[in-house]
Amino acid sequence: MCRRIGLMLVAVVAVSSLDIPCAAQTAPPTLAKITPSGAQRGTRATVTIEGTNIAGATRLIFSEPGLSSEITATKEIPVEKPEMPKGVVRTDAPIDDKARKYQVTAVISIAADAPHGVHGFRLETPLGVSNLLRFAVSALPETLERESKEAAPQQVTLPAAIVGALGTAGDADAYAFHASAGEDMVFQVVARPLGARLDSVLRLLDARGKVIAENNDMDLNRDAVLTWHVAESGTYTLTIEDVEHGGGKDGYGYRIYAGALPYVAAAFPLGVSAADGGTVALTGVNLGAATAAIPARPTARAGAIVPVPVTPPGGQALNRKSIALGRYAEVMEAEPNDDIATAQRLTIPSTINGHVWTDGGKTPDAQRPARADADLFRFTARKGQAIIFDVTAQQLGSPLDAIIDVLDPGGRPVPRATIRCLAQTEIALNDPDSNRRSIRLAAWNEIDINDYLMVGDELLQVASMPTHPDDDIQLKSYRGGRLNYLDTSARNHSVGEAVYKVEVHEAGARLEPNGMPIFRVDYVNDDGGARYGGKDSRLHFEAPVDGDYILRLRDVRGLQGERFAYRLTAREPAPDFDVTFDPKSFNIPRGGRVSLTVTADRKDGFDGPIEVALHDLPPGITATSGTIPARADTTVLMVSASEDASFDARSATLPSMWRGPFEVRGVAALKLSARATIAGQEVTRDAEIVDPVSVVALAPKPDLVVTTNAQQIELAPGQEVTLTVSVERRNGFTGRVPVSVMNLPHGVRVNDIGLNGVMITEHETSRTMHIVAERWVEPQTQPILVVGRVEVNSPLRNESAALPVQLVIKRPVTTASR
Repeated sequence: MCRRIGLMLVAVVAVSSLDIPCAAQTAPPTLAKITPSGAQRGTRATVTIEGTNIAGATRLIFSEPGLSSEITATKEIPVEKPEMPKGVVRTDAPIDDKARKYQVTAVISIAADAPHGVHGFRLETPLGVSNLLRFAVSALPETLERESKEAAPQQVTLPAAIVGALGTAGDADAYAFHASAGEDMVFQVVARPLGARLDSVLRLLDARGKVIAENNDMDLNRDAVLTWHVAESGTYTLTIEDVEHGGGKDGYGYRIYAGALPYVAAAFPLGVSAADGGTVALTGVNLGAATAAIPARPTARAGAIVPVPVTPPGGQALNRKSIALGRYAEVMEAEPNDDIATAQRLTIPSTINGHVWTDGGKTPDAQRPARADADLFRFTARKGQAIIFDVTAQQLGSPLDAIIDVLDPGGRPVPRATIRCLAQTEIALNDPDSNRRSIRLAAWNEIDINDYLMVGDELLQVASMPTHPDDDIQLKSYRGGRLNYLDTSARNHSVGEAVYKVEVHEAGARLEPNGMPIFRVDYVNDDGGARYGGKDSRLHFEAPVDGDYILRLRDVRGLQGERFAYRLTAREPAPDFDVTFDPKSFNIPRGGRVSLTVTADRKDGFDGPIEVALHDLPPGITATSGTIPARADTTVLMVSASEDASFDARSATLPSMWRGPFEVRGVAALKLSARATIAGQEVTRDAEIVDPVSVVALAPKPDLVVTTNAQQIELAPGQEVTLTVSVERRNGFTGRVPVSVMNLPHGVRVNDIGLNGVMITEHETSRTMHIVAERWVEPQTQPILVVGRVEVNSPLRNESAALPVQLVIKRPVTTASR
């Protein structure tokens, strides 16, 4: 029997009934800021929104129910010219798009039961929907900072939401308040989620001016949080400043929720069984209960993250914690387990819930003790048995930066592979950080596509070669981060560091000397990287012999603490996948075509083809279907809108982070499904988008129409074929057009693209491209998409796609076939 797996992804299409002609080279509606950035629930707040091309705005679309808006005024304001920093010379051509700046005034009505938190919104305009901004809602009365030349702190009454800004570099704001003995006070900064650059520092001073409490970053958050038990009634002072003494109203605004308020510092364990539910212990202040019950969710997907229900007597908590739902037996870590002799027995499959923390609070959280905790677990494996170890910590808010490795019963690292060096070069020009997907090399004449490179202790693979002398080698990557092989972890590197072309052999392989280094890679992982959890660890282990092994888990920095919690899951591989698409929110011109990139999250070795298609399309919208090829991660679809498309009579369901789904008028939902055959079976699943306000809007007719001279091109491996792309500029657009060829198979490239890529200049209407296939590319047929771009100063795009071109890779030409 066959099992097919399908996933459904939901986006939303918003529509404006207005059809206002757009000027040439029009930037999409782009928001810069909203003032004020929050308000108390149960009130009506007047806000001003600044942005470009937002004239004619009709409404704000919020990510949560209970918020609505009314546009009351719009006025045009001057566009400031961007200032170049001193010493910086601009080498690229400036983009001269048609962007007029406006200030929109709106009244936001906030229901009395609207959830406390930071909510997303987009502005709907005749040109489509804008980028996402955020707006804070709180249950607290607001106290505004008063500008004063006096040095005395501003007097405030708590509880309150203190709203202010560090107006100048080096500024520090101070607020004096009364607190009563026995109270547990909380001071929570909210700035970064609202787009501020502020890296806040809070200090609490007594009546004598002595600092009695201080906080910079809270766990993984640059917004400071202080909790403090009042021992003595009196007047105290709270100060806030930037850790680097920065300032400036546009980037340094803040909100401080202050008072004897409910706050959840941590929840443990970080997960429970999906089938059975469970109870988690809560730490924090003013919570009332010390535990929270998590109901069973037998149908939830493995690893689903759900909020912890907290109902303190003082009303909704200032924050929320989330935990994971597991599919295996849940086990608690048992100390002592910090050496080989006391290693805790680990059964496969199961999930261990633990802390990196040994001395029962003698060492403060996030400090380095004399001997940092390391948790060891003993497990038994058969020769050749594959086991995956997943650590979930930072994904659930824990500050733990885990590293895990596998040891033999004697405590020695278990070797995984032998790395033999074949050629050597070095990093040139600049220092690549751990996120870079490319690297500049001093020489690459002995390197080719698919070769493995060893840089420090990172094992990488070449995706494509430089196209000109002043270019980088591109590394295989996933969703913006480079891929590391054999569970090595991304690191920062420096100019002059050695780079080796290598080949991978089995552990312990005896190799003939070639005068170059030989490295050993052990079973160890620091960061799971782009495919798993970022800083959380994932390790793929294959037992070399029957017997016992030791899994060791610790913080890579040597830190520990009560909040350094984790979930360690040990399991055998279960091939699977998820899908998503980008961009999450976009505008489709009436009568136009745009691209949509679908990305697969392949799990546990699944590498088969995945069919993807948009379903239940609203009237006037059509789309191509596609296949993510075997061993590939992406495909590109084309979405089109008819010239008379309209959704005025439709409504759609949006997901809510805090409540159940809710309806929004005048929008329509798109559904993306994905299907694959795994282990001979077919299964269908649906997955919903959880990104806030994932909407797509109709825009006016396009500035650009792109066509190609062929609907099918053919070439054999090692050969080259030409494709001509033509552009028709409309609406007075006269600018240059960068062109991208999307969805090319691995090993197929556009040749000789130069420094600026494929570019149709202002004086041209077409360009002929040369498409080349490497000699090892397998025969296949795959649609490619040629996309032209109107350059704009906006995070949103203005593009036009040509109809898909079928690329046919024929069988190699041989002497026999001739």
